[in-house]
Amino acid sequence: SLMKLILAKENYNILTANSFQDVTQHLESNEITPINLILLDLMMPDMSGKELFVYLRNHPKTAETPVIILSAVNEIKKRVELLEMGVDDYLVKPCPIDELLARTAIHMQLGQLRREKKLADARIATQAKYLQAINYIGNKAAQYLDLELMMDKVLTAILTRFEFEQCTIYLQDPDSPTQKLDTVASTTPGTLPPPEVLEALEHCVTIIQNNHICIPILRNNISLGVIGITDSINEQTLEDKVQALEALSVQLATAITNAYLFQDIRQHNVKLQIIAKENRRLYEDQAKLLKEKEISQVQLIQSEKMAVAGRLAASMAHEINNPLQAIHSCLQLTTQFELARDKQMEYLLMAEEEVERLINITNRILDFSRPSSDEFELVSINRIISQVMNLASKHLSHQKLTVKQIIDSDVSQVYVIPDQITQVFLHIIMNAIDASPNQGELIIHTTLEDQWVKICFQDSGIGMTADIKQHVFEPFFTTKETQSGLGLTISYSIIQRHRGKIEIETQPGKGTTVAVYLHQTPTP
Repeated sequence: SLMKLILAKENYNILTANSFQDVTQHLESNEITPINLILLDLMMPDMSGKELFVYLRNHPKTAETPVIILSAVNEIKKRVELLEMGVDDYLVKPCPIDELLARTAIHMQLGQLRREKKLADARIATQAKYLQAINYIGNKAAQYLDLELMMDKVLTAILTRFEFEQCTIYLQDPDSPTQKLDTVASTTPGTLPPPEVLEALEHCVTIIQNNHICIPILRNNISLGVIGITDSINEQTLEDKVQALEALSVQLATAITNAYLFQDIRQHNVKLQIIAKENRRLYEDQAKLLKEKEISQVQLIQSEKMAVAGRLAASMAHEINNPLQAIHSCLQLTTQFELARDKQMEYLLMAEEEVERLINITNRILDFSRPSSDEFELVSINRIISQVMNLASKHLSHQKLTVKQIIDSDVSQVYVIPDQITQVFLHIIMNAIDASPNQGELIIHTTLEDQWVKICFQDSGIGMTADIKQHVFEPFFTTKETQSGLGLTISYSIIQRHRGKIEIETQPGKGTTVAVYLHQTPTP
């Protein structure tokens, strides 16, 4: 009861159980809120604390809940046994109130971080699934220039990849004076479009209502048609599905436009053949013109494909691996090493910052195509490098990569958005780790060069060929099987926003040097 009063004063909601029967009644109750932490006394009246711990670990409601053991037994062997079983912490009674509160707070925070990471992982997996669906359907649409056949293939792929109940694709007839709406592909042919479809078409916005999801197909802010979905709306996945469908509609708009262009070219070709019968010379001239138009059409398709890739890259939730690695490193440091409380809090706060970065990752990715609204500030470049080194320390030590820092005493502050420059530096260092053999070397050198602060990252890795170097900043270009090739593209976009420069010098087998140039003061 004393412990309950102590914890209640810290605004914790306390649920007590004095027996195994109390525990089972609480867990079987439908009114119980999620349990965030369990304080378990080894001395129980009808079951040992160890047996109850095993029961709690096997119960679905408490399988992942942190457990702190309370015991009057101060034996190393007993502690080790329980910790090896999976106990999160062990306190010897009587213990200081400050220690009890501190450990309670730490494990509550760690549990929250684990839950948030689990949700983030699930969100990432869902987004990756939908991204694959977008790529698959977009590529499928690009294979056909026959509009009706294209839409049938797209409809089947949408139903299969997104697991929707019903789908209908409506297109406006470009040859109709009234631009009537035609159903070109549907799981329920012959039905009239619901009001939500007409509203989405008229206002060029996504409409979600009455189990209907209506996505306008827009080309230069002009509606070409609507993707109409009928499905049981799941709020947990609705946002990701809608974003994926909106990204897909951009690709479909390009494919549909190309199909219309192909129809126009085909009709024009027929006219050219009729004219050719009347005049051989004119036929030859028109045939040449047709050939030039066909070449232009191929170039247009390729250009639009790259444009779609750019827009898609701007909406993807990518570059998440580095923040996850940072969180993992911080949690390892706080759970596997006996650190002072202030040091633990430092790493937990660092992990919290990375979790917030994951939550806002979509806004971060938009920096690929447009400036963000983050604020610039004067900050120590050495502080940024130190933070990056802390985040990457585990990977550096695992790779046995020796780091040498050469700091110019004249270099102090830079005018930047700190978290974005941290992301750039971290990506460069992770690339150096990937490219370096065991017991390699990484040299970080900061100098003043004219009006620039120059930060060089020089590794002793495998280097790059001239051909690879030429393409490293292009979206989706990568030499790694498990990477999507957006890291350096996003880094380049960030440095451009800072009005800086990023340069690469490399030779195969002789390592790579990446130089980043930043300003010390605001630039006009």
